[in-house]
Amino acid sequence: MSSQSRALLVFLLLIGTLGTVASYGWAYDSHLGQHTVAVKFEPAEPTPESGVGTLDDLPPEAAEAVRTGVKDGSVTVYRDDRDEVADALESLPGYVSVDGETYQVFQVVDENMTLIGPLPQLTALFLSLGVLGTAVAAFRNGALKPLSATASMTIPGVALAIDVAVTLADSMLTFSGGADLPVVPAATGFVVVGVAARKRDWPLAVGGTAAVLVAAQFASVLGGTSLGPLGSLVPGIPLFALGFVLGGGRPNDVNAGANPSAVASE
Repeated sequence: MSSQSRALLVFLLLIGTLGTVASYGWAYDSHLGQHTVAVKFEPAEPTPESGVGTLDDLPPEAAEAVRTGVKDGSVTVYRDDRDEVADALESLPGYVSVDGETYQVFQVVDENMTLIGPLPQLTALFLSLGVLGTAVAAFRNGALKPLSATASMTIPGVALAIDVAVTLADSMLTFSGGADLPVVPAATGFVVVGVAARKRDWPLAVGGTAAVLVAAQFASVLGGTSLGPLGSLVPGIPLFALGFVLGGGRPNDVNAGANPSAVASE
């Protein structure tokens, strides 16, 4: 590998790493993929058989959330596996007493998912992981050359390793904000689909697309995230384009990469 190629790969590795860190931070800051719990409060008189909760029944943070909701009319919190605030709000009875006043409780579970909402964060995250995985795959190949379908699987492999590392770090350090992104490693499989399409390996391209969408759905259910196949499909288009570019020529093109003079002499 020439020094110029090595310098380019180091640059891609640096850009991919910085982009991945920044995009994961953006995703956590926006609580990407997390469900939300919205609770509305209205002054009301309970019926004799109605259950009435008190702030003493709640953890301190949940009690503060109820006070905010009573003051503003509603409160919204993000539901996390470790978040006792959302669990406490979901367990509220039909009425709650705050400072001598009784309020009726209306709960709304919002999936926190629109097709447009997560596009910027997911696209940035997918492309950053794609660039990082491309650099790793090129280092494995020992050269800047078109990727085979097998070599392109390095990219979702890198994404999976990073997502596992981020999840483990979050469980130990508790990052500010929150995110639920198990679909990310699955979605990066669109790079493999792009490489297969460039090489006109249609069975792999079609099967790979189906596998990515099924994996994204499985990851969505497993992780309880609001980001399912649709949340992966649209921002996955740039990854498909990246794979198409990286795929180079078809494997059955025997003259690909050959010396033009040698080909002409045949």
